[in-house]
Amino acid sequence: MRRKILKIFAAVLVISCLLVVSAYADSATVTGSKVNMRSGPGLNYRVVDCLDKGTEVTVTNRSNGEWYAINYNGSEGFMSSRYLNINNDYQNAEIVGSEGIGYIDGEYVRFRSGPSTDSSILAEYSRGKEIKITGTSGSWTACIINGQSGYVYSDYVSSSPNFNYSDSDLEAGYEATYVPDDTYIPDAPVTPEENSNSGNTPEINDDVIIITPMPETPQDNGSDNNIVPEQPEVSPQPTPEAAPEVTPEVVPAPTPEVKPEPSPEVTPEPTPSPSVTPTEHKSGYICGEYVRFRTGPSTSHSIIDTLNKGQELTITGTSGDWTACTVNGQDGFVYSKYVAEKTAEPEAPAVPETPSTSEPGYITANCVRFRSGPSTSSEILGEFNYGNAVTITGTSGDWTAVSANGQSGYVYSQYVQKGELSRPEASGGTELGRQIADYALQYVGYNYTWGGMSPDTGFDCSGFTSYVFGHFGYQLNRVACDQARNGVHVEHSDMQPGDLICFYSSGDYIGHVGIYIGNNMFVHAANSRTGVVTTELSGYYESRGYEVRRIV
Repeated sequence: MRRKILKIFAAVLVISCLLVVSAYADSATVTGSKVNMRSGPGLNYRVVDCLDKGTEVTVTNRSNGEWYAINYNGSEGFMSSRYLNINNDYQNAEIVGSEGIGYIDGEYVRFRSGPSTDSSILAEYSRGKEIKITGTSGSWTACIINGQSGYVYSDYVSSSPNFNYSDSDLEAGYEATYVPDDTYIPDAPVTPEENSNSGNTPEINDDVIIITPMPETPQDNGSDNNIVPEQPEVSPQPTPEAAPEVTPEVVPAPTPEVKPEPSPEVTPEPTPSPSVTPTEHKSGYICGEYVRFRTGPSTSHSIIDTLNKGQELTITGTSGDWTACTVNGQDGFVYSKYVAEKTAEPEAPAVPETPSTSEPGYITANCVRFRSGPSTSSEILGEFNYGNAVTITGTSGDWTAVSANGQSGYVYSQYVQKGELSRPEASGGTELGRQIADYALQYVGYNYTWGGMSPDTGFDCSGFTSYVFGHFGYQLNRVACDQARNGVHVEHSDMQPGDLICFYSSGDYIGHVGIYIGNNMFVHAANSRTGVVTTELSGYYESRGYEVRRIV
């Protein structure tokens, strides 16, 4: 009898734990009719399912403002955020403690919608990112990052910053936010507003005909979209599936009928125009990527266009944290952090230049700014990435004069190396495997682009491997977790050049992929900061765990 009571008590405890955890899972309701669920975040991905209006799904990742990762009946996929209404069950979480300023203390730390690993991912941040702490909920820290509320696992929150960037890095044009790798990463700066990736209108099925109607309730939640693989979080231990909850039937007592009083008629007031402080018209330009150009000075206003770095504009005024401006004849607003005023051309440098030379060189970092003069106040002509070839023509103080693609300018000297870049060669294995690895190595230095699948657009991690193997006639699944099912399993000790290395991000989920080239090295499209690089299979990458698949 006693043993039976203990078993019943244990079962009740397990069910209670499951109910507590599931309370923080992000559920959502499909708001459109016959909305496609796709294998990837865009209209170019295959349709996995077609869901009716009112269907309940679980949202696992919201870091891409246009497409949410969802789970429906055990099937993983993506759906346009325009047709999903989030049910925020986590808002009832009990938060205790006082407010303050803190910092992310770890790499690839996930920022979630609720205090649980079941809650959807809003963004990911790395060491040194400042946060506003609003309290704690169990093992989680409630905080605000870039104007968005959410939770970070408390082990990865510190009271003091810990940046890994030098003054010279910042002077040369680097940002202090590091974007690491993952299968899907919108290549965008940290902004207080959501960023667009595909720009496509989601499709809806109407019987056989595919149409693209306007969304019923477009949403613009102003989220930060930097997604990166997380520092491993301490996840709760898996528990058995909860028994279905049974609600006993209750017969309500009759209540007297009350006739409601008619509500007074209210005349809606017109929305006031935004208050703008006019300024003398000045020339300016956009200094970020995927920056939204809106009809009003807040993220609640509709998007006119998405602007990229270098886009010229005319500054006409300010409204709070927003800049009123004109772009291509269209008036609107841009968040002021991403608008820079054009300055006059710099005077001749005080430091005399060395005699002109002409010798080959290459860039040794990514996102290195190419300027019109030897100063950070000089106009930005473009950006170089690791491995880009340049011709060195001289120096001026801490800057190197270079030319590339018929254009002359200056690059901070710390990021230029004389000579030609020596790329590693694949060794060992089969001849075809080495050919695949060598072919992949020629793209070292190319840009990382979320969803990219070609040298012209840039690559994401699985887009890069798909492109390389496609060149040799092998078709891979599109995303990293699906590529882990291509080919056959190979033990770590038997790896050969040309094998796929599929890295775990959390639990048994595959979130990144690269190609082994031999000598314990692999090549991969790592992130928007580094682009395509070669990396030693050690440290972080070795510790996160990986599956090896042989395709050829």
